Amino acid sequence: MSLLTNPDGTVKVYATVDDEDEKILAAYNGVGQAMKGTAELKAAGATNAVYYNLTHSACPAWLKAAIRSDAAYCEGRASEFEARAKALRANAVKANNEAADYELQAQFWRLDIPSEDVPTGPKM
Repeated sequence: MSLLTNPDGTVKVYATVDDEDEKILAAYNGVGQAMKGTAELKAAGATNAVYYNLTHSACPAWLKAAIRSDAAYCEGRASEFEARAKALRANAVKANNEAADYELQAQFWRLDIPSEDVPTGPKM
């Protein structure tokens, strides 16, 4: 298991790092955890500790390289994107079916449009 992943294989979003030594010190699921963990590491002597959102473009290049070299993290991110794609495709199928139903209703309503050739009855 990687420092950057949870036991179930999902990825952590935040990491506390030592920017000078370019070392990942800890990783967290939420920003609150990252803030608290970074403060605790600083109190324990890691004076260069800062935290980053691992999905944000503001990560330093060395951290991006470290993330991309972590096979478990990459697999976790890939799984997240596949799950999202699957959900979107399911929603697309549902939306297409709903659109087909609406088109069918439109056809039925068009069949009810009176023709000018057919008398509609006496006007009152």
